[in-house]
Amino acid sequence: MGEVNFYLKKPNAKKGDAGKQLILLYKFYKGKRCVISTGQSVDPKNWNPKKQRLKSNSITISDGSESLNDFLDQLEKRCNKSFTDALAIGVPSPQALRESLQGYINRVEDHKEGSDSLFKLIDRFIAGEIKSKGKDKSRNTLQNYNTVKGHLIEYQLKTKTK
Repeated sequence: MGEVNFYLKKPNAKKGDAGKQLILLYKFYKGKRCVISTGQSVDPKNWNPKKQRLKSNSITISDGSESLNDFLDQLEKRCNKSFTDALAIGVPSPQALRESLQGYINRVEDHKEGSDSLFKLIDRFIAGEIKSKGKDKSRNTLQNYNTVKGHLIEYQLKTKTK
């Protein structure tokens, strides 16, 4: 089926080029190579090349909505699922695989532009879509999120502001 690997664009950049490096997804299969930009950057000193993940689970994606490691895990799962689904038809081209993942990657880019409201973000936390350090939230924490959301909706209606 082929593995999914994550590498930094320039892992051995010279000190003059210090700064964040783009994370790339590589999928090798049946003699083909598909390279996809994740749209996320990381400081090379925080990157573990053996595990192909960040050393710390507290680093989030650019919009701050989820852990970068969780994002990479989900992207890997979606890549494997897209590949398996496309394999039923025939061997997918790298371009077809890239297009199938762009929706998930662009979803994160849309958050940067503020297209998601605070309430949708709270709903994602409650649904367990966004995890804190890779762990599910307790029942009491979810109740607190619902309570805060209710207070914010009430405030919004009372003050007629978003």
